[in-house]
Amino acid sequence: MSQLLWADGVSTQYSLISIRDFGTADNPVAETGEEEVIYSPGQIFVASRSDVDGDVRVEVWLGTPGPDSGRRVMDSVMNFSSGIMSVTDPGDLDEESLRLPEPGPWCVSVCVQGEPRPHTVSLFLQPGEPTEIGASVRS
Repeated sequence: MSQLLWADGVSTQYSLISIRDFGTADNPVAETGEEEVIYSPGQIFVASRSDVDGDVRVEVWLGTPGPDSGRRVMDSVMNFSSGIMSVTDPGDLDEESLRLPEPGPWCVSVCVQGEPRPHTVSLFLQPGEPTEIGASVRS
């Protein structure tokens, strides 16, 4: 069972959602411009709908995606060394969106809903480093 930690609507001038560690200098770079997710260990960009279509709902969950979570577009590990997550449009200044239960590595799954561009982005967090696909342990 997953627990909702944070949810809000984000206006997306650049049709991207930035999810990053508040203290990171990571800046992922697109290769084709058609990616659904652009990843670095401290920041990800998730493609979304434009602000002319309305805000994008972003949800941060503690746990794993369920059958109604949407289409999974990423499974990886992010390093939230500051313990603070910022969720914004990439053109906006970083602001504190959520203090995580603890700083460090988190197994991250990203799911999206909406066609042709997502109107909902859900981030699922599990503490620790992955030990195998779908599993994690506390570090």
